[in-house]
Amino acid sequence: MLVEGYLKTGNYQAAVDTCDKYKGDITVELTYGKPYALFKLGDKGKATLLLREAIGFSPKVIKELLKKRHIQPESLDPDRYTVGGNDEAFYYWQRSGILWEDPEMKQWLIQNKDKGKRPR
Repeated sequence: MLVEGYLKTGNYQAAVDTCDKYKGDITVELTYGKPYALFKLGDKGKATLLLREAIGFSPKVIKELLKKRHIQPESLDPDRYTVGGNDEAFYYWQRSGILWEDPEMKQWLIQNKDKGKRPR
């Protein structure tokens, strides 16, 4: 949630720094947050590589972000979510979807939606 706060207030470097503190953590707030921040900071090459890794880890998130209509999953539990699940993707969209509505960010997602890859 801290990274989301930094992104929503335009404090992109703080978002990157926070993500770096938790390197290796595959929480979607971090895996999608860092590439978002790097893109906004102008490092589009590194941002794209990290976005593709995020898509590889959590492909349902990008699908949720790109939907025109968001329907709450039946499996939604307010106390927990499934890593990699539809519920995780829906919760992320609820909290951070507004960030990705920026036309430039939306176009970037569309360009990379089928290019997810797992890091080695």
